[in-house]
Amino acid sequence: MPTLTKAPDLPKSWPSGGIPSENEARRSIKILQARAKLAGDSQARKLADLALQKLGNFLLFDAKRADPNKQKQADDIKPKVMKLFEAAHKLSAGLKLPTGSFTVKVVKQSKPKFYHNASSAGKKAVWTFRYEDVGFPASNGTFDIEMDRSYASLKGDENKQAKKIGDAAIAETKKRTKSSDVKMVK
Repeated sequence: MPTLTKAPDLPKSWPSGGIPSENEARRSIKILQARAKLAGDSQARKLADLALQKLGNFLLFDAKRADPNKQKQADDIKPKVMKLFEAAHKLSAGLKLPTGSFTVKVVKQSKPKFYHNASSAGKKAVWTFRYEDVGFPASNGTFDIEMDRSYASLKGDENKQAKKIGDAAIAETKKRTKSSDVKMVK
């Protein structure tokens, strides 16, 4: 089954030398985790997971500012959190991710390929289509469309039959992917 959503946009970089508010920091790292998961990149996911874990450690120590030992531990872990976030951010920027835009194309046609010829030969005209995400080709699928009696009303006009089956392929791709951005390609 294809990925049905568009990948979240890359979060903003953190200011140098500082970690933003707890909510902003957690949200940024969770976005990096989601992007890594959608791309299927285990290294990016591990970096983001580790950054979130170290952020939690930093926040725990930073909350106890009155204790000098805890403050020192927070100061020691802060650069590690920053480096992990920057590494995960850089890796995430280069990932191939789903865009939510799909292309669909014909990959196979039965012989005969149009309804009027196939019905005369006692066969069924079946076209096979393949769809894939523009930014993430691994998010793809195939399906068949069989020309039915509704194509007989086009009275052998092959251009109209091809247009009708192409429109049906776009509609089927939209239904399968829940995307509104689907284009037919050759």
